[in-house]
Amino acid sequence: MKITALSPTFLLLQATTAAVSSTCRVIPGDPEWPSECLWNGLNSTVKGHLIKTAPVGQVCHGPTFDAVKCDEVKSKWNDPNWRSSIPEAIMSPSFANNSCDPMAPKEANCSLGGFAAYSINVTSPEDISAGLKFAQDKNVRLVVKNTGHDYLGRSVGFGSLSIWTHNLKDKTFVPNYSGKTYQGPAVKVGAGVQVLEAYEFANQHGYMIVGGECQSVGLAGGYTAGGGQSPLSSYAGLAADQTLEFDVVTADGKLLRAAPDENGDLYWALSGGGPGYGVVWSVTYKVYKDVPVTGTKLDFSKSNGTTDASYWEAIDFWHSLVPNITDLGGYTFTIYGSDSFSMSPLLVPNRTLDEVLRLIQPFHDKLGSLGIEYSSTTESFPAYLGAWKALIGQEGAGEGAHLTTRLLSRNTLLESPQQLSKVVRKMTDDGAQLLEMAIGAKMSVAGNPDNAVNPAWRNADILLFASGVDDNSTQASIDNRVTQVWAGLLRDLTPNGGTYMNEADVYEVDFQKSFYGANYDRLLLIKKKYDPQGLFYATTAVGSEAWIRQDNGRLCKRPGI
Repeated sequence: MKITALSPTFLLLQATTAAVSSTCRVIPGDPEWPSECLWNGLNSTVKGHLIKTAPVGQVCHGPTFDAVKCDEVKSKWNDPNWRSSIPEAIMSPSFANNSCDPMAPKEANCSLGGFAAYSINVTSPEDISAGLKFAQDKNVRLVVKNTGHDYLGRSVGFGSLSIWTHNLKDKTFVPNYSGKTYQGPAVKVGAGVQVLEAYEFANQHGYMIVGGECQSVGLAGGYTAGGGQSPLSSYAGLAADQTLEFDVVTADGKLLRAAPDENGDLYWALSGGGPGYGVVWSVTYKVYKDVPVTGTKLDFSKSNGTTDASYWEAIDFWHSLVPNITDLGGYTFTIYGSDSFSMSPLLVPNRTLDEVLRLIQPFHDKLGSLGIEYSSTTESFPAYLGAWKALIGQEGAGEGAHLTTRLLSRNTLLESPQQLSKVVRKMTDDGAQLLEMAIGAKMSVAGNPDNAVNPAWRNADILLFASGVDDNSTQASIDNRVTQVWAGLLRDLTPNGGTYMNEADVYEVDFQKSFYGANYDRLLLIKKKYDPQGLFYATTAVGSEAWIRQDNGRLCKRPGI
């Protein structure tokens, strides 16, 4: 099979032609960059599954412009399922320098940008091993990609070889799994299985599996590695709390089983300790007997004479109710700003309509006492999948606006309500749009797992997001506002807290503490054991502080580390 060729009209990032230091990865244009003959040899080794990157948006630019094909790409561009099926495509194109953006003018730059130079469409563990060996032998940067869902750009890298696991779709129901820490029903999924596919497969067998809100997210990759928050997390814990065993290819090319009774340190790290310890081939998860689910949607705004004070009093009261929701196993997805509030939805597994109405009634009463008009509907569903499809809105493949996040503990909600109120009002006055997910992934709820999940999750009740776009501001000022001002307010509010590493600020101050907490030092030892040369670099991953990306995209070891 011939390797798909990149059009010679594409521009590559400027690269030096001088000999590259052994402390740096080679990039296209370097004398040490592997020859076409060597790439052809790798393609032969992986049985024709090597793909040379030709950005899908090239049909909208320059001499490769094709109006019909460009219109087709544009029509699909915001579909995350379609975009996840493209080897090089990612959901946040800014991490690839927005290169070959089909929505940009025809004359706009269309180059390799930040994309991988080549991808292996993985079909076997041997394909992974061959890719890892080639990257190490030729000193080429390596990235691992499934769907490209990533707020931190961890699945993309200029001049890299990408291990693309998206088509590993095997699914197996295990009715009577038996392991060191768990006996019961389970599901084993390949690394490419996405959330909707996992939900539907579990549902076919009468079970639920902990997965994300977005249907196109890959279940077994970075989602689980980063913890994996879910509408079921207050009911059963995070995705990382459900892992029973992994099949993973480590930097030495070996396929290992990682479980509590075998390679236990690696199992611990893979379960919530972030990416960067190996390439996951498959994961086996606990599943739960399906149950009825009840959901509520509620909206109100600052209209019909509602005062600013009444509006914020309602939101403050809402925060005081969140622990009751998570204690009942519930989840919310709530968006608000300076003048409107939308809870879409409140989702509570294994609770009746009457129970959920009683849960939400105090909020109805408060809104009524404040004279705030609201809309509220509550509905029950016989099983989780139907509730998830009806209640959880699906996002498109966007541009990945700069955001910051923070986990808010119960103590913050109940013991520092005035400080919390001041912080959220200051951020919204400054242009922030806030999203809050009520999630209570307590140890008791999760089954007291022994894993590397950020300890900040275990006493949290809200995951708060702050983002905002100001057309009159420069990107630098927006970045400063998000990372320093808004995130600074949240750090001051929760000085011993942290956040969810999968949905966070790529410029997070002290990411080691915020993303990993007290687990970081132990994780770094495990990283050095299984990946001593730092092959699996990813932004904000454990050990990433040992590397630096130069302006031309080259990855180099940081001096003195």
